[in-house]
Amino acid sequence: MNWVKTSVARVKRDLQNQLQRDNFLQRGYLEIIPCSVPLEDKAEGIQHGMLNKLRLGNYPLDDSLNLLRQLVENYRQSLWRFICQA
Repeated sequence: MNWVKTSVARVKRDLQNQLQRDNFLQRGYLEIIPCSVPLEDKAEGIQHGMLNKLRLGNYPLDDSLNLLRQLVENYRQSLWRFICQA
């Protein structure tokens, strides 16, 4: 059996290409939402008390993502990488 060595750069490039193909954030129109509208989403099955604790900051922060002053394309890629790492 012969094993073919693959370069680290090639593996990283292939992984990046796969992530970009799977990224549903790359497509579609971006709706502009006014700053005065709070952003929130509640999945089915999440208890109201838990959501309140999240809003109040009663749970420790595991990670954060700063998307300020980025181009939309960079924002979409950064957000997708953040989601994949979670």
